[in-house]
Amino acid sequence: MELKFIKTISSKVLIKQMDDIFSRLGTPRTLRTDNGRQFVSLELQDFCRTNGITQITTPPYWPQANGEVENMNKSLVKCLKIAWSKGKDYKREIQNFVVMYNVTPHGTTGAAPSELMFKRIIRDKLPDVRDVVGDVGESLERDLDCWNKQKGKEKADKGRGAKVSDIQPGDKIVLKNVLCPPLAETHV
Repeated sequence: MELKFIKTISSKVLIKQMDDIFSRLGTPRTLRTDNGRQFVSLELQDFCRTNGITQITTPPYWPQANGEVENMNKSLVKCLKIAWSKGKDYKREIQNFVVMYNVTPHGTTGAAPSELMFKRIIRDKLPDVRDVVGDVGESLERDLDCWNKQKGKEKADKGRGAKVSDIQPGDKIVLKNVLCPPLAETHV
């Protein structure tokens, strides 16, 4: 995870911040964004085209499509609330959170995000658990975690009545316009 503190969210500012991140980590193949003005601007589209990045925008009014970001935002808000209630420097606390997130092994992969990204373990203040107990994330534990997540997904899908889509390329579909109110009918 990378995090930047910015005062404005214009396309120009975002491009500058992305250039900074990409100079260290490399240019991604895809960039998933919501439909905010700064993300759908011609300036950002040109930046993506110039750098060979395929931009994927989430459907409007459906934040679940970018669930990973939404979950991270919840964690960041919680971190901010704790820092504020304890009178701590929120920027420092957020940076501590980012380090903790990047070095903590993930339940599914058994490896920390930084380890997957850089092929090495990033040091932090805490001793590495592998030094104490050996390799973490045994395959049985990983399989059980995946199975539990699949069961949770099936339950959530059933609860909201989700069904497998049978839409094929070339099929005609009907869309509901949620951005503009319907035009009033006039009778002559």
